[in-house]
Amino acid sequence: MKNTQMGGEEFTAVACSLQNVSELKKLNLSHNPLGQGITELAKHLTSVPHLTQLWVKDTQMGKEEVTAVAHALVYVPELKVLDLSHNPLGREVSELIQHLSSVPQLNYLPLYGVKMTKKEASELCTAVRGRRISLNTDYHTKGGIREPYRLCTEAELKERGVAFDEEKEFKLRPRH
Repeated sequence: MKNTQMGGEEFTAVACSLQNVSELKKLNLSHNPLGQGITELAKHLTSVPHLTQLWVKDTQMGKEEVTAVAHALVYVPELKVLDLSHNPLGREVSELIQHLSSVPQLNYLPLYGVKMTKKEASELCTAVRGRRISLNTDYHTKGGIREPYRLCTEAELKERGVAFDEEKEFKLRPRH
């Protein structure tokens, strides 16, 4: 189903049909403008508990969608591959990090083209430490034996043409 130009509305029917393919192992929806259709997918992941690969690269997945997927990871405990690359996930990378423990067999997590703050990138390093997860982002590089991934230095990021997303504090304005 990769690159079929399927949109969110068309995908809703596909998501509902997952109950008919409970033994599904691989699902590649990459390069489709699914947007909020990803939320429908997350609702129906309970139907495919043996899913081992979920490819949703470049699907216009935003904050709400990645939150839904993060919470649904508990329903696909056999998941080994989760590709969320090239999606505007926003600050919800932290939400994803909190739920990675739901997929103990995860061994490949590409997040290329996903903007992160330095804090989020650092938290991601911590989350994969001690697990055999191949982490691919614009902000990490291979480290040593004790720390398989480390944050890139400012010089390395500059060489790659990448910068950390800005850490913004949101303060409530007083009412007048």
